Amino acid sequence: MPQLESVKSSVTDVCICINSEEDKQKNISHGAEKTNFQEEDKAPDNDGNNTESKDFQKQNSIANEPLTSCGLHLNDFNIPEDFDEVAVTEDVLERMLREYLGDNDRNSPWTIKKSPISGRGVFATRDLNPGDLVFCDVPLALGPRAGSSCPLICVGCHKTDSFTFTGCTRGCGLPVCSAACETAPRHRAECQLLHQPGRTQWSARLLRGLTPLRCLLLPPDKKKILLCLQAHQHSQHAFEVEYIKNEVTLSPTEECFLKRACCTLDSNAFRASTSLRGLYPLGSLLNHQCTPNTQHGYDEDNRLVVRTAVFVPAGVELTNSYTPLLWSTQARRHNLAFIKHFACNCLRCQDPQEMGARLGALPCARDGCPGAVLSVDPLLATTKWRCDVCGIIVPGRQAALVQNTLGNLLESVNQDDPQQVANFLLRQQGVLPQTNQVVVEMKRILVELYGHREGWNWAELTDCMLTHKESLCRELLELVRLLGAGQCKLRGIFLYELHCTLMEKLRRMSLTDDGLKNETRDVFQEALAAIQEAVDIFKDDSTAPSDARRRLEDALKSSWSAVPA
Repeated sequence: MPQLESVKSSVTDVCICINSEEDKQKNISHGAEKTNFQEEDKAPDNDGNNTESKDFQKQNSIANEPLTSCGLHLNDFNIPEDFDEVAVTEDVLERMLREYLGDNDRNSPWTIKKSPISGRGVFATRDLNPGDLVFCDVPLALGPRAGSSCPLICVGCHKTDSFTFTGCTRGCGLPVCSAACETAPRHRAECQLLHQPGRTQWSARLLRGLTPLRCLLLPPDKKKILLCLQAHQHSQHAFEVEYIKNEVTLSPTEECFLKRACCTLDSNAFRASTSLRGLYPLGSLLNHQCTPNTQHGYDEDNRLVVRTAVFVPAGVELTNSYTPLLWSTQARRHNLAFIKHFACNCLRCQDPQEMGARLGALPCARDGCPGAVLSVDPLLATTKWRCDVCGIIVPGRQAALVQNTLGNLLESVNQDDPQQVANFLLRQQGVLPQTNQVVVEMKRILVELYGHREGWNWAELTDCMLTHKESLCRELLELVRLLGAGQCKLRGIFLYELHCTLMEKLRRMSLTDDGLKNETRDVFQEALAAIQEAVDIFKDDSTAPSDARRRLEDALKSSWSAVPA
């Protein structure tokens, strides 16, 4: 691992040691790829509950047939004619989705219209306050993600935490965690289709191709909705079809539909957990903004629950972010161009300061200069970068190489080890700008490690560690505020962590005789306010910290609440 103390000298070397134009371009590309990009999902999320929607199960008539009488054949897939040319108006699509979701409320807060951002979009029909429910969306298809590094998942219950995965004994080549999951409703049709006598082992490749296969098993009305959604047509998509073709003989029409399903999933799927993705038709119509005005989670039935994060006036388009909120402009735009195939030109992307967050700030290479180097024109890939203190100019390709160096530093740290993460942050002080994306990411990781890892639980943290975590929580909350993200999920998480930290601080104060009542009450009131807002942000989100509501209840019953002012 390169020493962080030598980063500035490495940056200087980068700025003067570019040997050829070919090497320059290669390094620029490599530098951008160092960011930890998502592989196919529309919206990165925390782990969610892995129980499929009851509505989805009821509507999937094929999957609910008994296995012995399913009688499924490939010519029963009912693929619409000219399926690659399905096009409907916004009004027709809205009627289709309302019928699918059972949403006939005349006072519904959403409608579908042409979007000035891109294509179609979802718009507010009335003024919406932060935290208002916009819609609940039922997945057309729910299944394993296609990434090779995703944790193993049971195809029957969608759990990932089992240590007893085995191949389905019915010979389908898919992993299950129990005998009950072999006959789970969502698994029956695919199990019948993939059955091979005598097969006992499960296939990782087949698992990666299962979700588009489930799209092929959808009834005609759901297939039509799927075909109304945007689908990427680039060569990097639809690799899963080859995995399926190794198991099932497909007609040309069926193969084309599977490719279309893969491309639709890559364009629109939401990550419901580390291993699960869902195709949510209404949610997929939310266009991207790097600081969106909505936030989303998942209920216990794996429905997508979308709420407003800020005040949204009637007639304003509702937006989602396809990239993590705390990525820099360069990382977000590269990711969107590579995976989503568009260039974002939102207000945040246009601002070199990123609304004060300065996540793309790089260290100045000039000796003794404490300044940060920022892009002059973030929308221009070849733009110059300038130090905000000494004014030194850095070519764009050299800035990309600096980003590559920082990416290597990030990859060299074991991000599951609190000590390594803390050491990284300690060594970079005075070397990297404190708002740099790499530094911010490591701060976020340490906040989520302290107090929640074996050997690093709350009682085992030193007072210095506890104080450090409190400081990091406040820094991260300030970044979220600067970005104008409102009641986003990240704010909820950081408020939850701040509450936990302050309550541990209170516990330690109660063990000493020098704890002042006024100070104790002030700390408690802040801790209580933090968990109240966090729970209000999470509401019924199954991906929220499991003990958030209990912590709120405990705080309200706490003896500290009775400490007089």
